[in-house]
Amino acid sequence: CCFRSGRVTRRVSVGGKTAGARECRYPRLARAKTGDITAATTSLTEALQLTPDLSVDVLAQIGAACNQRGSALAGSGDWDAALAAFAKAEELLPQAAAACHGRGFVRDMTGDIDGALADYSKALELEPKLAGALCNRGAIYARKGDLEKAVADYDRAIAANGQLAEAFYNRGLLSLRQGDRARATSAFDKAIELNPKLGAAFCNRALTRSSGDRQKSLADLSKAAELDPLVPNNLHIQAICSVRHEGPDGLASDGMGILEQLVIGPHAPSGFKSILDGAA
Repeated sequence: CCFRSGRVTRRVSVGGKTAGARECRYPRLARAKTGDITAATTSLTEALQLTPDLSVDVLAQIGAACNQRGSALAGSGDWDAALAAFAKAEELLPQAAAACHGRGFVRDMTGDIDGALADYSKALELEPKLAGALCNRGAIYARKGDLEKAVADYDRAIAANGQLAEAFYNRGLLSLRQGDRARATSAFDKAIELNPKLGAAFCNRALTRSSGDRQKSLADLSKAAELDPLVPNNLHIQAICSVRHEGPDGLASDGMGILEQLVIGPHAPSGFKSILDGAA
């Protein structure tokens, strides 16, 4: 069995007595399988320094632990630590797409769009059907205005994983942007079927129905507000209204107007503690 690290190829025994003995010396590594990612990755430096020729299985466990730790750190917003964890995972598992994808996500969230695009593309070179990377790369292409590549990535993501609600949602956004309301509605329908709590899908499906079935459009907006009342789209709205002005001496006029609502904080009397905070 081979483990590649840079230009070095090592051939080691896996599953034999020697490998088993080495693994027993680092019991914390086993905690990676039980979810104790921090304890597992703490053993990394010690293990590699004391026994450079660890078995492939142990190295794979350490790499997987680093990757899981990177995901956990990214989820908590500790971007720098997440990048370091994904870098170590990629060093140990250079053929694993997950580390590249995770690092791409961190760069995406911190504004390094070109770096994220490169990482997503590398992940897809290693695993062409990685739906999450396809979906995320498609979003970057859409932001860059390359709609053809965005469509291709979203369609590939859906083909690779027909249960990924975000892929259908993003495809719907792109169709709405292109003026294809029928296709957008269909995509939002599927996204909602897969994830009934995806408030943004209800909100955007309402837009596709605004010129047709008004009642369904209002129902979608109500559902979106119920699922996520503090989403910015719900805090700032502009609605076209039929209005009637009645003046003195019985004079009146009818017309169209716009009703604007903006809810923004902080505002102590309303209980708003931050700029987009709901009332306490």
